[in-house]
Amino acid sequence: MLAVLTAVLVATTSPAMAADTSSVNWDSEAAPNGVYEGNMTKDVHDMSWGQSAEAVRKFENDSGVVTKIEGEVNTSYDNPYSFVFSDVNVSDWGEFPHDKPNVSALDASEWSKDVSGSAGSATISDVETAPGVEAVNFATSSQTSGDTAFMTFSNFSVTSDEAKRFGQVVYDVNTVDSGAYYEVRVVDEDGDYKVIVNDTETGDGFVDQEQLGNLATEGSGDGTFDNIQKVEVYAIDGDVDMTIAGLNAEKKSAYDLGSMKKDTDSDDSLESVDINSTHTGGEVSLSGLDTLGPAFADAEINDLTVPVNLPASMAGEDDSKLVLDEDSSVDGGNYPGFKGTATVYVRMEVPSQYDLSFSGMSLNDTQSVTSGRLMSVQYAEGTGDTEFENISDASWSDITSSYGSKGDTVVVDDTVQPGTPGVLKVKMKLTPGQFDAIEGSTSGGGGGGATGAGGWGNIPVIGGLIVAAVAFLKRLG
Repeated sequence: MLAVLTAVLVATTSPAMAADTSSVNWDSEAAPNGVYEGNMTKDVHDMSWGQSAEAVRKFENDSGVVTKIEGEVNTSYDNPYSFVFSDVNVSDWGEFPHDKPNVSALDASEWSKDVSGSAGSATISDVETAPGVEAVNFATSSQTSGDTAFMTFSNFSVTSDEAKRFGQVVYDVNTVDSGAYYEVRVVDEDGDYKVIVNDTETGDGFVDQEQLGNLATEGSGDGTFDNIQKVEVYAIDGDVDMTIAGLNAEKKSAYDLGSMKKDTDSDDSLESVDINSTHTGGEVSLSGLDTLGPAFADAEINDLTVPVNLPASMAGEDDSKLVLDEDSSVDGGNYPGFKGTATVYVRMEVPSQYDLSFSGMSLNDTQSVTSGRLMSVQYAEGTGDTEFENISDASWSDITSSYGSKGDTVVVDDTVQPGTPGVLKVKMKLTPGQFDAIEGSTSGGGGGGATGAGGWGNIPVIGGLIVAAVAFLKRLG
């Protein structure tokens, strides 16, 4: 019986370096900090999904299901939300005049043209500035200096509070001949007008909003601006190609175009600055989508670009693994002063989805332990979903020499391609506190006794022998 007891004790004693496979506690100090960093552009962001950084994670996947990207907007940027105003589908931009539900100033058939003062020609056509964003295009051809062509929308009438109304235009300018310019005018019943736009610039996403009472009255009328009857678009002294995506001449307030953070007084601190009435074209970068006004509450923002982080901590359970090897003794084992080693595997991937595109992406890792505790770091690409332990030695690249001190950031991969996963493997010596903290929930493993889970005692025959041995020892006593 003593021989049996000896055998049982040998069988149930854990090896000195028993391996335990667990999940990673990504909140622990020693957990690797691998993260993809760069810019993500969403084909469309529906503002009804929400306007927070969390809501911006939502997108429509290739199956048509609204889901979330395993990442987050990098809100450390002052103004992380970038887009072009003329690429935003805002319902109110096409609803002028509001008292005629079947009429829209963005319908080309509602416009007329006059080229009597030109040797050239003009066209008016329905277009889109972005998917789902209706617009009307005005283009002249063969105009020269001294030529003038204009297009007119007149299926509306504003007969009260004319001075309080805003003239509002959202537009792109594709081409303008050298020496030519364009104007957008709001015209009253006897020919007096207010100039909302007068420019020579080309580009996308211009927004001009002016309260009509603050603008000079011009034209051939009686000098009193009342009874608004027309909006006119002019191409003067050459050819102009211009697209209007938003038009209004009856609102009594400006569209709230959001705000950005900037240092306005050179005191090295940022202030929140409202864009107010105009935007001079190109991308706008806002501090938050929630700074946009109520007209944008249900808008669809095409090509919204944000800086993103896709961290290792968001990897799924099947894409990460922790192997713990506990030393036989903290002081007298292979690694004196350490409880053992931890090897972390994590498979990371920039998603490949039709509605998402990425630019400037790189995989970076911030060193989580001191150089004396970091044993090795390896990286493998092109392994697909191969089990970590089955990745061939030839696939691994040793990048340990790129690491230095705790807190250093290492560029692991700066040629990241969406849909191509990479595996980061980090092996570390850990103190008792770090060793215990890095472990999440146990998911199986070989050591058993190292963590008190499993073990030979769970096998019925051996368990019975243990019980018999204990009883025998009591009788001997």
